[in-house]
Amino acid sequence: MLRARGGEVSSPWGQGPYTIFAPTDEAFNRLPGGIQQSLQEDPELLRRTLLYHISPGVREARALRNEIRVDTLVSDKQLTVRIYADKKPTVNSAVLTVPDARGSNGIVHIVSDVIYPIPEGDLWKTLESCNAFSSFAKLVREAELEDILSNTEKEEKWTIFVPVNAAFLLDESDKNDTNSLRELVRSHMVLGSHYSASLRDGLILYSVSAAATELEVGVRNGKLREVNIGRVLKADIPATNGVIHAIDRILLLPSIC
Repeated sequence: MLRARGGEVSSPWGQGPYTIFAPTDEAFNRLPGGIQQSLQEDPELLRRTLLYHISPGVREARALRNEIRVDTLVSDKQLTVRIYADKKPTVNSAVLTVPDARGSNGIVHIVSDVIYPIPEGDLWKTLESCNAFSSFAKLVREAELEDILSNTEKEEKWTIFVPVNAAFLLDESDKNDTNSLRELVRSHMVLGSHYSASLRDGLILYSVSAAATELEVGVRNGKLREVNIGRVLKADIPATNGVIHAIDRILLLPSIC
C-alpha cells in the first residue's frame, strides 16, 4: 500500500533497518476529501507524508516510552510517543493497533490513523500562522507567553485549547491587566501533549493557571468533541512541542468572591 501510494518512497527499502508506522487502507480512506485530493495531486506532499511514518532503526513497541521523540525520514521532523492509561502507545494522533510485525529489514506497527499533517513549527508559530487564531495569539503576546510556546529545547510539551476569533466577540473578560491576561491564556493550557487518542469521555484535565481550572473533555468515536461547554471545531493540530485543539469559546476563569 505504501509503495502504491508513494511511488519513489519505495526506493530506500533495500537499506534499513526501519520502523514503519503503517496506516491501513481504511485509515487513508477516512481522511477528509480535501486532504485526500491534496495528497493525490501533490506527489511531494504525499512523499513527505509517507516518509513521516518511517523511522530509522528498529523500535519495538516495548521500547517506546512516554513523551519520547522519534526521528523520521523527513529531515528535522519527529514523532511524539505517548503512553496512556490503557498502555497502548500512540505516535502523534495515531494508536498502535497491531504492533511488532517483523520484516526482513525492520519492523512494522499498524496504526489507527494517517499521521497528518506534519507539524511545521512550534506552538507559537502554529498559532501565528493561522488567521483563525489571531485573537488568541494577540493575547499570548500581550501576556508575554510567546517564549514558553516557542521553546522546543525543553522536554515540556503543551496542549492548548485555542478559541477561534469569533469566540472573542462573545467574551467580556478583562484584557487590560497583564496578570489577568496571563491567567486567561494559561487557563487554556495543559501540560503534556494530549491528542484525541489519549482522552476518554468525561476525563478531567487541569490547566496550568493558578486556579488549576478543571477541563472536562467529551470524546465520541475516538475524537475530541467538547471541553467544558466549548465545542471542539478542529482537534489534533500538531506542533513540534505539543498539540492544539480549536474551540468555539473562551474557557473563562471561575469567579472568586
